[in-house]
Amino acid sequence: MQLSLEKHKKDSKGQLALTEKQTKVIEHMISNGRITSGEIQKMFKISRPAAYKEIKKLIEQNLIQPKGTGRAIYYVIK
Repeated sequence: MQLSLEKHKKDSKGQLALTEKQTKVIEHMISNGRITSGEIQKMFKISRPAAYKEIKKLIEQNLIQPKGTGRAIYYVIK
């Protein structure tokens, strides 16, 4: 799978369109194995709802999945 920063999905080439933030989140997960919403908030200096919005988009694209529950939740690459 290849990641693309372009706005539109490139179905013919098998690429996923990701924002710059989403790409950095995935890169962090590749390096560290997982990420939390708190780490995303600190990484981009954004609010909790904004961090969850980025997480939701990555889950909807079937790239990441949640592990754990409640305050201990973290996200890993699928």
